[in-house]
Amino acid sequence: MNKPTHTVRARQQGVVLVISLLMLLVLTVLGLAATRSTALEERMTANQNDKEVAFESAEAAVRYGEGLLSAASQPNFSANANGAYDMSTMDKTVVYWNNSNIWTGTASEPYGNGVISAGQNLIVAGNGDGSVTSNQPARYYLVFNSSASTTAAGSTLSTDQTFVPKNVYYIYARGFGMTPNTTVTLEVVDEF
Repeated sequence: MNKPTHTVRARQQGVVLVISLLMLLVLTVLGLAATRSTALEERMTANQNDKEVAFESAEAAVRYGEGLLSAASQPNFSANANGAYDMSTMDKTVVYWNNSNIWTGTASEPYGNGVISAGQNLIVAGNGDGSVTSNQPARYYLVFNSSASTTAAGSTLSTDQTFVPKNVYYIYARGFGMTPNTTVTLEVVDEF
């Protein structure tokens, strides 16, 4: 009677081994899937962060341009150079936000293109540890729309007040993210 029990016990030990290996295989596949999902989410978060850095950089360049327009001394728009352009006389094939040449600047440009003075960039992206990335600084340029700078009828309800003319300006700004290929371009219309 002891013989049949011993044979059944030997067969059961082999089945347990096969089932354990199958369970281990299933757990390994689940672990790999979770790891891959986590890696994908980390890349998506990094890309979103990079886009936010580029947007904030472009927005800071827009604010800098607005500050320049509201300053006491205005840029010379009639010269159509140095990042300040007059829409009626500028070369629209060159000064266009999608033209990559307009975004390259030199240290001799005092207004647009993000250069304050020689060797001093306007806005650069940081690494979060106090150091600066080697990416390009945020850049901007200003366009004065002289054809839209008129006094509109009905701008005041009082007959004894004079109409106040408003000048229309376009500010184009491009910010760069932590990686060189991430850029954000903004267009802002301001009246002063």
